[in-house]
Amino acid sequence: MQTVRKLSRPSVTEPAPSAPSWAVTTYFSSWIRRVSTTPAYRSRDSERDGSQSGPLWIEWPREDVVPLRQTQGYHDLSNGITIDRPRSLVATVVERLRQAIIDAELALGSELSEAGLASMLGVSRTPIREALTILQQQGMVNIIPQRGTYVFFPTEQDIIDLCEYRIVLESRAISFAMARHRDETTMQLERALDMMDRARADGDPVAYSRADTVFHEAFIRNCRNRYLQEGFEQVAGQIATLRTHLSVPIAGAQDRSYVHHREIVEAFKNGDILAIDAVLTDHILSTRKSYIEAMQEGLIKPPAAAVRVPAGLGRFSS
Repeated sequence: MQTVRKLSRPSVTEPAPSAPSWAVTTYFSSWIRRVSTTPAYRSRDSERDGSQSGPLWIEWPREDVVPLRQTQGYHDLSNGITIDRPRSLVATVVERLRQAIIDAELALGSELSEAGLASMLGVSRTPIREALTILQQQGMVNIIPQRGTYVFFPTEQDIIDLCEYRIVLESRAISFAMARHRDETTMQLERALDMMDRARADGDPVAYSRADTVFHEAFIRNCRNRYLQEGFEQVAGQIATLRTHLSVPIAGAQDRSYVHHREIVEAFKNGDILAIDAVLTDHILSTRKSYIEAMQEGLIKPPAAAVRVPAGLGRFSS
């Protein structure tokens, strides 16, 4: 099990009025680069010079494939351009907790303690409170007054509704991507499929789920319709979370998923939108069936007793 460094506030001395503004910007940029968020990935700089100083804040397994939520104005990008910019402490905490939920470090339904999270991440309770409010808006946590804050836990109807929404949104997005940016989308789909191949060979279900997310985000990124993109962003975190939490326990789910993704790539390369719609619909309905089976069979269920700081969160500390 890999260890993730403890997040902490930088110690900053107020610069003298005469200090150039770039000096402050450079300081915070270098601090953000040192923050460890996704331990499986290393920065491009460290890959080139062989250093082990830890990953950049924004990293992905491939240089030219960037997660949709980590691009600025992503509907205007055509080359998968990465953006390295300073983030606020709240944004850092939001993304770290979001990824912990997606990667199953935090169990569905787990109760989250502001004090416990603050202690684990080495920050005050204020950025934790603000981060949890943002995550609630993203559907990742539920804040219940007088009771507590919990990682979301979907009902069967939630899963049905979400999958129906995906069918409508993704089928339109992929048709627009084919019409507007076919070559670029094809390249990104093939790269995501390569990532799936490596994850399967390594027996890494979390890496497979991340590659799966990259695959579907390629449709959205290249559809060049900001309303479809914004609609997807509203549920992207929940989709990625369910992909990790609910597909892993079902025997054969990953094999079926991989076959569907390969069929989508072939149909896309052939320009067969009808075949894509058929495979995509079958894929999402199969996913829905797997999720519901996992819940009905008790493979995924809320914690019997709420835990203030789930054991998995210990990986935040050094």
